[in-house]
Amino acid sequence: MWGAILLFLGLVCLLTLFMHYSTSLASRAVVQRVRNTHETAMAILDTKVPPKEWIESPRGRAWPWRNRARTAAGKEEMTARRDRCLKELRKLIKYFRTTSLVENEEARAVLLEELGEIYDLWKDHWEDIERSVSV
Repeated sequence: MWGAILLFLGLVCLLTLFMHYSTSLASRAVVQRVRNTHETAMAILDTKVPPKEWIESPRGRAWPWRNRARTAAGKEEMTARRDRCLKELRKLIKYFRTTSLVENEEARAVLLEELGEIYDLWKDHWEDIERSVSV
C-alpha cells in the first residue's frame, strides 16, 4: 500500500515538473515571437524595405531575380515576392491594430499610419524597393 502511495506522489511530482517546464518554455516562445515582431516592425519603419526573410523563396533560398528580371518567369517571381511581402506587412498591421502592447492609442495611430504608407509604397513602387534590397 505504501508503495502505491509513493508511486502516486512520484507521478504527481513528475507531472508538476512537466507542467512547470512546459509553461516556462511556452512563455519564452511567446516572448521571443513578440520581440521578433516588434523588431521587424522597427526595422521596416527605419529602412522602408522588407526584411530579407520575407524576400527569400519559400524553400529558404534567395530568389535569382537579378539574372531573370526581364523574363516572364522573372516578372512572375517578382510578383510573388511582392505579394508575399505585402501579405506579411498586412499581418503586421493587423497585429498592431489589435495588440495591447502599444504605449497608447496615439502611438498606435502613428505606427499604423506609417505602416500603411509603407504598404502603399511597396504596392506602387515594388521594383524600386527590390532594387534597393541586396539579397
